[in-house]
Amino acid sequence: MIEAIGMPTLIIGNAEDIVHPLAFARELNELIPASKLEIITSKTVDPQAYLREFRIALTNFLTGAEL
Repeated sequence: MIEAIGMPTLIIGNAEDIVHPLAFARELNELIPASKLEIITSKTVDPQAYLREFRIALTNFLTGAEL
């Protein structure tokens, strides 16, 4: 059923998330045809980098820009 998602989908993950493991984000990226996976720094590692990278990923996704 998830394979039927046809609209652009942004998936954001990080290696330190134990609730939503990066492996799940990668699997979603493979299952959703129009998805884009962005791996960013975890808030627990560097809150400023997390915020910067999250904003860049979201802005680029919404505007159609590439990283």
